[in-house]
Amino acid sequence: MFKQIASKRVLSTTTRKCQQQLIPEYNNIQSGVSNVVTKSTLSSYWQDRAMFHLNKVVSEINKTAETPVEISKINEDYLKEVIDSKILTSSGRQLYLNASILNNIVFSLKSLSPSKKFVNQITKAETPNLYALIIESFGSIKEFETVLINSANSISGDGFSWLLLNIDNMGDNFVGDKSYTSIFEEKTAGTETDESEKRLLIKSRIHSLKVVNTYNAGSPHFFQKNNGIFKRTLQYMEMKTELDEIEKKILAKLDEDAVSRDISSRDASMTESAERSLEKLRVEKDRINFLMGQQNRGVPILGLDASPKFWLLDHGVNGKKNFLKELLKNTNWNIIEERLVHSLK
Repeated sequence: MFKQIASKRVLSTTTRKCQQQLIPEYNNIQSGVSNVVTKSTLSSYWQDRAMFHLNKVVSEINKTAETPVEISKINEDYLKEVIDSKILTSSGRQLYLNASILNNIVFSLKSLSPSKKFVNQITKAETPNLYALIIESFGSIKEFETVLINSANSISGDGFSWLLLNIDNMGDNFVGDKSYTSIFEEKTAGTETDESEKRLLIKSRIHSLKVVNTYNAGSPHFFQKNNGIFKRTLQYMEMKTELDEIEKKILAKLDEDAVSRDISSRDASMTESAERSLEKLRVEKDRINFLMGQQNRGVPILGLDASPKFWLLDHGVNGKKNFLKELLKNTNWNIIEERLVHSLK
Protein backbone atom coordinates (compact mmCIF):
# COMPACT_ATOMS: atom_id res chain seq x y z
CA MET A 1 0.00 0.00 0.00
CA PHE A 2 2.81 2.40 0.89
CA LYS A 3 4.63 1.65 -2.40
CA GLN A 4 1.50 2.44 -4.40
CA ILE A 5 0.99 5.79 -2.63
CA ALA A 6 4.65 6.68 -3.07
CA SER A 7 4.46 5.86 -6.78
CA LYS A 8 1.44 8.12 -7.25
CA ARG A 9 3.20 10.93 -5.38
CA VAL A 10 6.25 10.65 -7.66
CA LEU A 11 4.06 10.63 -10.76
CA SER A 12 2.12 13.68 -9.58
CA THR A 13 5.33 15.63 -8.92
CA THR A 14 6.80 14.53 -12.25
CA THR A 15 3.67 15.57 -14.14
CA ARG A 16 3.63 19.04 -12.57
CA LYS A 17 7.28 19.56 -13.52
CA CYS A 18 6.60 18.31 -17.06
CA GLN A 19 3.80 20.84 -17.39
CA GLN A 20 6.19 23.56 -16.27
CA GLN A 21 8.67 22.32 -18.90
CA LEU A 22 6.14 22.88 -21.69
CA ILE A 23 4.49 26.05 -20.34
CA PRO A 24 7.02 28.33 -22.12
CA GLU A 25 5.87 26.78 -25.40
CA TYR A 26 2.30 27.67 -24.48
CA ASN A 27 3.22 31.25 -23.60
CA ASN A 28 5.18 31.66 -26.84
CA ILE A 29 2.29 30.72 -29.09
CA GLN A 30 -0.51 32.53 -27.23
CA SER A 31 -0.20 35.78 -29.16
CA GLY A 32 0.17 33.97 -32.47
CA VAL A 33 -2.93 31.85 -31.91
CA SER A 34 -5.01 34.75 -30.56
CA ASN A 35 -5.89 35.80 -34.12
CA VAL A 36 -7.18 32.30 -34.88
CA VAL A 37 -9.02 31.14 -31.73
CA THR A 38 -10.04 32.78 -28.46
CA LYS A 39 -7.89 32.64 -25.36
CA SER A 40 -10.39 30.39 -23.55
CA THR A 41 -10.48 27.93 -26.47
CA LEU A 42 -6.69 27.77 -26.58
CA SER A 43 -6.51 27.22 -22.82
CA SER A 44 -9.04 24.38 -22.97
CA TYR A 45 -7.32 22.87 -26.00
CA TRP A 46 -3.92 22.97 -24.27
CA GLN A 47 -5.17 21.44 -21.02
CA ASP A 48 -7.54 18.86 -22.50
CA ARG A 49 -5.33 17.82 -25.38
CA ALA A 50 -1.65 18.62 -24.81
CA MET A 51 -1.53 18.20 -21.03
CA PHE A 52 -3.77 15.12 -21.14
CA HIS A 53 -1.36 13.29 -23.44
CA LEU A 54 1.66 14.59 -21.55
CA ASN A 55 0.30 13.01 -18.37
CA LYS A 56 -0.26 9.76 -20.25
CA VAL A 57 3.31 9.78 -21.61
CA VAL A 58 4.78 10.26 -18.12
CA SER A 59 2.52 7.55 -16.72
CA GLU A 60 3.48 5.01 -19.40
CA ILE A 61 7.21 5.72 -19.07
CA ASN A 62 7.15 5.38 -15.29
CA LYS A 63 5.43 2.00 -15.48
CA THR A 64 8.70 0.39 -16.56
CA ALA A 65 11.35 2.98 -15.64
CA GLU A 66 13.71 2.08 -12.81
CA THR A 67 13.69 5.75 -11.80
CA PRO A 68 11.10 8.43 -12.64
CA VAL A 69 11.56 10.06 -16.03
CA GLU A 70 13.98 12.97 -16.10
CA ILE A 71 12.02 16.15 -16.75
CA SER A 72 14.69 17.65 -18.97
CA LYS A 73 14.16 14.82 -21.46
CA ILE A 74 10.52 15.61 -22.17
CA ASN A 75 11.01 17.64 -25.32
CA GLU A 76 10.52 17.13 -29.07
CA ASP A 77 13.75 15.12 -29.47
CA TYR A 78 12.76 12.79 -26.63
CA LEU A 79 9.25 12.31 -28.03
CA LYS A 80 10.67 11.61 -31.50
CA GLU A 81 12.97 8.95 -29.98
CA VAL A 82 9.98 7.33 -28.25
CA ILE A 83 7.99 7.37 -31.50
CA ASP A 84 10.81 5.76 -33.49
CA SER A 85 11.48 3.05 -30.90
CA LYS A 86 7.87 2.09 -30.12
CA ILE A 87 6.07 2.35 -33.46
CA LEU A 88 6.37 -1.36 -34.32
CA THR A 89 6.13 -2.78 -30.80
CA SER A 90 2.90 -4.03 -29.25
CA SER A 91 4.17 -3.54 -25.69
CA GLY A 92 4.88 0.14 -26.27
CA ARG A 93 1.70 0.93 -28.18
CA GLN A 94 0.09 3.18 -25.54
CA LEU A 95 3.31 5.12 -25.03
CA TYR A 96 3.68 5.55 -28.80
CA LEU A 97 0.08 6.74 -29.27
CA ASN A 98 0.31 9.42 -26.60
CA ALA A 99 3.85 10.53 -27.49
CA SER A 100 2.88 10.85 -31.14
CA ILE A 101 -0.20 13.00 -30.48
CA LEU A 102 1.69 15.21 -28.02
CA ASN A 103 4.55 15.68 -30.46
CA ASN A 104 2.13 16.54 -33.27
CA ILE A 105 0.37 19.16 -31.11
CA VAL A 106 3.53 20.91 -29.88
CA PHE A 107 5.15 20.82 -33.34
CA SER A 108 2.11 22.33 -35.06
CA LEU A 109 1.54 25.06 -32.46
CA LYS A 110 5.19 26.19 -32.53
CA SER A 111 4.67 27.24 -36.16
CA LEU A 112 2.49 30.06 -34.83
CA SER A 113 5.07 31.37 -32.38
CA PRO A 114 6.16 35.01 -32.88
CA SER A 115 9.04 34.57 -30.42
CA LYS A 116 11.56 34.62 -33.27
CA LYS A 117 11.63 36.94 -36.28
CA PHE A 118 8.06 36.85 -37.58
CA VAL A 119 7.57 36.42 -41.32
CA ASN A 120 3.92 36.21 -42.37
CA GLN A 121 4.50 35.57 -46.09
CA ILE A 122 6.48 33.12 -48.19
CA THR A 123 8.86 35.21 -50.28
CA LYS A 124 12.02 34.64 -52.29
CA ALA A 125 13.90 37.16 -50.12
CA GLU A 126 12.81 36.04 -46.63
CA THR A 127 12.28 32.30 -47.14
CA PRO A 128 14.37 31.38 -50.23
CA ASN A 129 14.54 27.60 -49.78
CA LEU A 130 10.86 27.24 -48.90
CA TYR A 131 9.84 29.53 -51.76
CA ALA A 132 11.94 27.65 -54.32
CA LEU A 133 10.69 24.22 -53.24
CA ILE A 134 7.05 25.32 -53.23
CA ILE A 135 7.38 26.65 -56.79
CA GLU A 136 9.19 23.45 -57.74
CA SER A 137 6.64 21.14 -56.12
CA PHE A 138 3.31 22.97 -56.51
CA GLY A 139 3.82 25.54 -59.25
CA SER A 140 2.77 28.58 -57.21
CA ILE A 141 2.21 29.78 -53.64
CA LYS A 142 -1.54 29.96 -54.25
CA GLU A 143 -1.69 26.37 -55.48
CA PHE A 144 0.30 25.22 -52.45
CA GLU A 145 -2.10 26.95 -50.04
CA THR A 146 -5.10 25.49 -51.88
CA VAL A 147 -3.71 21.95 -51.72
CA LEU A 148 -2.81 22.23 -48.02
CA ILE A 149 -6.14 23.78 -46.97
CA ASN A 150 -8.22 21.32 -48.98
CA SER A 151 -6.22 18.42 -47.60
CA ALA A 152 -6.75 19.54 -43.99
CA ASN A 153 -10.40 20.35 -44.65
CA SER A 154 -11.01 16.80 -45.88
CA ILE A 155 -10.10 15.32 -42.47
CA SER A 156 -13.15 14.13 -40.58
CA GLY A 157 -12.44 13.98 -36.85
CA ASP A 158 -8.97 14.20 -35.32
CA GLY A 159 -5.99 14.49 -37.65
CA PHE A 160 -3.19 16.65 -38.98
CA SER A 161 -2.17 17.86 -42.43
CA TRP A 162 1.58 18.01 -42.95
CA LEU A 163 3.97 19.70 -45.29
CA LEU A 164 6.84 17.23 -45.64
CA LEU A 165 10.27 17.69 -47.10
CA ASN A 166 10.69 14.64 -49.32
CA ILE A 167 14.33 13.54 -49.56
CA ASP A 168 15.03 11.07 -52.35
CA ASN A 169 18.59 9.93 -51.73
CA MET A 170 18.49 7.79 -54.87
CA GLY A 171 17.94 10.88 -57.05
CA ASP A 172 21.61 11.12 -57.94
CA ASN A 173 21.22 7.92 -59.95
CA PHE A 174 19.26 9.90 -62.54
CA VAL A 175 21.50 12.93 -62.70
CA GLY A 176 22.53 11.99 -66.26
CA ASP A 177 18.94 11.83 -67.51
CA LYS A 178 18.66 14.94 -69.69
CA SER A 179 15.03 14.16 -70.61
CA TYR A 180 13.92 15.74 -67.35
CA THR A 181 14.40 19.40 -66.50
CA SER A 182 12.98 20.69 -63.25
CA ILE A 183 10.74 23.74 -63.05
CA PHE A 184 13.26 25.39 -60.75
CA GLU A 185 16.10 24.84 -63.23
CA GLU A 186 13.98 26.27 -66.05
CA LYS A 187 13.20 29.41 -64.09
CA THR A 188 16.78 30.07 -63.00
CA ALA A 189 18.68 29.02 -66.12
CA GLY A 190 20.55 31.91 -67.69
CA THR A 191 19.68 34.39 -64.93
CA GLU A 192 21.99 36.21 -62.57
CA THR A 193 22.28 34.82 -59.07
CA ASP A 194 20.90 37.14 -56.38
CA GLU A 195 21.49 37.01 -52.60
CA SER A 196 18.52 34.73 -51.93
CA GLU A 197 19.75 32.16 -54.47
CA LYS A 198 23.16 32.06 -52.80
CA ARG A 199 21.42 30.74 -49.67
CA LEU A 200 19.71 27.89 -51.50
CA LEU A 201 20.50 24.41 -50.18
CA ILE A 202 17.97 22.44 -52.20
CA LYS A 203 18.92 19.98 -54.92
CA SER A 204 16.66 19.11 -57.83
CA ARG A 205 15.59 15.45 -58.14
CA ILE A 206 16.52 14.94 -54.48
CA HIS A 207 14.40 17.49 -52.58
CA SER A 208 10.70 18.19 -53.00
CA LEU A 209 7.65 19.02 -50.88
CA LYS A 210 4.45 17.05 -50.45
CA VAL A 211 1.24 17.34 -48.40
CA VAL A 212 0.02 14.29 -46.46
CA ASN A 213 -2.59 13.64 -43.78
CA THR A 214 -2.29 11.59 -40.60
CA TYR A 215 -5.23 10.56 -38.48
CA ASN A 216 -5.62 10.24 -34.72
CA ALA A 217 -2.15 9.26 -33.40
CA GLY A 218 -0.50 8.86 -36.80
CA SER A 219 3.04 10.26 -36.94
CA PRO A 220 4.49 12.12 -39.95
CA HIS A 221 7.93 10.77 -38.99
CA PHE A 222 6.93 7.34 -40.28
CA PHE A 223 4.86 8.41 -43.28
CA GLN A 224 6.84 6.86 -46.16
CA LYS A 225 4.27 5.27 -48.49
CA ASN A 226 5.53 6.95 -51.64
CA ASN A 227 6.48 4.51 -54.42
CA GLY A 228 6.38 1.45 -52.17
CA ILE A 229 9.00 2.87 -49.80
CA PHE A 230 6.95 1.96 -46.72
CA LYS A 231 6.77 -1.70 -47.74
CA ARG A 232 10.49 -1.93 -48.55
CA THR A 233 11.41 -0.23 -45.27
CA LEU A 234 9.38 -2.82 -43.34
CA GLN A 235 11.12 -5.61 -45.27
CA TYR A 236 14.55 -4.22 -44.40
CA MET A 237 13.54 -3.90 -40.74
CA GLU A 238 12.32 -7.50 -40.68
CA MET A 239 15.60 -8.67 -42.26
CA LYS A 240 17.59 -6.72 -39.69
CA THR A 241 15.54 -8.21 -36.83
CA GLU A 242 16.13 -11.72 -38.19
CA LEU A 243 19.89 -11.11 -38.38
CA ASP A 244 19.89 -9.76 -34.83
CA GLU A 245 18.31 -13.02 -33.63
CA ILE A 246 20.89 -15.12 -35.50
CA GLU A 247 23.68 -13.04 -34.02
CA LYS A 248 22.30 -13.60 -30.50
CA LYS A 249 22.23 -17.36 -31.06
CA ILE A 250 25.83 -17.45 -32.27
CA LEU A 251 26.99 -15.37 -29.31
CA ALA A 252 25.03 -17.60 -26.93
CA LYS A 253 26.70 -20.66 -28.47
CA LEU A 254 30.12 -19.10 -27.95
CA ASP A 255 29.28 -18.34 -24.31
CA GLU A 256 28.04 -21.90 -23.83
CA ASP A 257 31.24 -23.25 -25.33
CA ALA A 258 33.32 -21.06 -23.02
CA VAL A 259 31.44 -22.28 -19.94
CA SER A 260 31.30 -25.98 -20.81
CA ARG A 261 34.92 -26.38 -21.84
CA ASP A 262 38.16 -25.76 -20.08
CA ILE A 263 40.07 -22.97 -21.79
CA SER A 264 42.87 -25.39 -22.68
CA SER A 265 40.47 -27.83 -24.35
CA ARG A 266 38.25 -25.33 -26.20
CA ASP A 267 37.62 -26.11 -29.84
CA ALA A 268 39.48 -23.29 -31.57
CA SER A 269 38.07 -24.15 -35.01
CA MET A 270 34.51 -23.83 -33.67
CA THR A 271 35.29 -20.42 -32.22
CA GLU A 272 36.87 -19.24 -35.47
CA SER A 273 33.89 -20.50 -37.48
CA ALA A 274 31.46 -18.65 -35.22
CA GLU A 275 33.51 -15.49 -35.44
CA ARG A 276 33.56 -15.71 -39.26
CA SER A 277 29.78 -16.14 -39.23
CA LEU A 278 29.46 -13.11 -36.97
CA GLU A 279 31.60 -11.05 -39.30
CA LYS A 280 29.44 -12.02 -42.32
CA LEU A 281 26.30 -11.15 -40.36
CA ARG A 282 27.63 -7.74 -39.40
CA VAL A 283 28.56 -6.97 -42.99
CA GLU A 284 25.03 -7.90 -44.07
CA LYS A 285 23.54 -5.74 -41.30
CA ASP A 286 25.67 -2.81 -42.44
CA ARG A 287 24.36 -3.31 -45.97
CA ILE A 288 20.75 -3.33 -44.76
CA ASN A 289 21.31 -0.23 -42.63
CA PHE A 290 22.78 1.52 -45.68
CA LEU A 291 19.80 0.55 -47.86
CA MET A 292 17.35 1.77 -45.22
CA GLY A 293 19.20 5.08 -45.18
CA GLN A 294 18.90 5.34 -48.97
CA GLN A 295 15.11 5.24 -48.94
CA ASN A 296 12.91 8.24 -49.57
CA ARG A 297 12.06 9.87 -46.29
CA GLY A 298 9.65 12.60 -45.35
CA VAL A 299 10.63 15.23 -42.79
CA PRO A 300 7.77 17.36 -41.38
CA ILE A 301 8.30 21.12 -41.53
CA LEU A 302 4.70 22.30 -40.99
CA GLY A 303 1.66 20.74 -39.35
CA LEU A 304 -1.98 21.89 -39.19
CA ASP A 305 -4.19 20.42 -36.48
CA ALA A 306 -7.61 19.83 -38.06
CA SER A 307 -9.16 18.51 -34.84
CA PRO A 308 -12.63 19.94 -34.03
CA LYS A 309 -11.31 20.54 -30.51
CA PHE A 310 -9.25 23.39 -31.96
CA TRP A 311 -11.74 25.18 -34.23
CA LEU A 312 -15.35 24.11 -33.62
CA LEU A 313 -16.19 26.36 -30.64
CA ASP A 314 -14.95 29.59 -32.25
CA HIS A 315 -15.66 28.96 -35.93
CA GLY A 316 -18.78 26.79 -35.91
CA VAL A 317 -19.63 23.68 -37.90
CA ASN A 318 -19.21 25.46 -41.24
CA GLY A 319 -16.11 27.45 -40.30
CA LYS A 320 -13.34 24.89 -40.65
CA LYS A 321 -12.00 26.18 -43.96
CA ASN A 322 -11.92 29.77 -42.68
CA PHE A 323 -10.08 28.54 -39.58
CA LEU A 324 -7.44 26.84 -41.75
CA LYS A 325 -6.96 30.01 -43.82
CA GLU A 326 -6.44 31.99 -40.62
CA LEU A 327 -3.88 29.42 -39.46
CA LEU A 328 -1.82 29.98 -42.59
CA LYS A 329 -2.14 33.78 -42.31
CA ASN A 330 -0.72 33.61 -38.77
CA THR A 331 2.01 31.04 -39.46
CA ASN A 332 5.55 32.23 -38.83
CA TRP A 333 7.16 31.17 -42.12
CA ASN A 334 10.58 32.03 -40.74
CA ILE A 335 10.24 29.01 -38.42
CA ILE A 336 9.26 26.80 -41.36
CA GLU A 337 12.27 28.03 -43.34
CA GLU A 338 14.56 27.28 -40.38
CA ARG A 339 13.17 23.75 -40.05
CA LEU A 340 13.65 23.22 -43.76
CA VAL A 341 17.24 24.50 -43.74
CA HIS A 342 18.05 22.32 -40.70
CA SER A 343 16.73 19.25 -42.55
CA LEU A 344 18.65 20.11 -45.72
CA LYS A 345 22.04 20.33 -43.99
